[in-house]
Amino acid sequence: MLDMQQIEIKRKFFDVIEKLGERSMKVQRKNDIYFLKDYGDDREGFDTFVDRLQKFKVCGVKTPKVYLYDKNQRIVVMDFIEGESMDEYLSKQDLSDDLYKLLFDTYWLAKQDKIYLEFKPENFKFSNGKLFYLPFKYKKFVDNQSFLNKDLKFANPTHRA
Repeated sequence: MLDMQQIEIKRKFFDVIEKLGERSMKVQRKNDIYFLKDYGDDREGFDTFVDRLQKFKVCGVKTPKVYLYDKNQRIVVMDFIEGESMDEYLSKQDLSDDLYKLLFDTYWLAKQDKIYLEFKPENFKFSNGKLFYLPFKYKKFVDNQSFLNKDLKFANPTHRA
C-alpha cells in the first residue's frame, strides 16, 4: 500500500491525491476534493493571489471558491473544479451557444471592473453549467479590440497556433 502524504493547514488535514505541478496538488479532506497551491518562499506571488482573489470576488467573474489560505505557510486551498478544460472541450467540438454566452458574460463582468482576462482555452474550465476562470491572472482593461480580434479566436480551433 502506498504511503499517503498528509498536509496540515490551520489544524485541518489534507491527504495528497495527486501532484499537479511543482507547487500544486489535488488533495482530499473528508470526502471533498480540493486544489492546493503552495507558494513556498514566494511571498509576492501569494500576496498577489490574495489581492486578485478579492478583485474577482467583487467583480463577479466565476473562479473556484477558496476554502482556506494560510498567510504564514503561504498555502491556498480551493475547490477542485471537475470537468473539461476548454482546451479539451474544443478538441472535440465547437463552442456551443450556451458557452459563448457564458464567455461573453465573463468578459462583460470583468470589463465593468476594468479587468482584462487572459482568454486562452487552458484558462477556463466548464463544469455543471458554469464557466470558471482558473489562473487568477489579469491586466488593466484597455479596449475591446484585443478581445474581439485576438481572444475570441480560441473559440475556433482552426485559428489557434
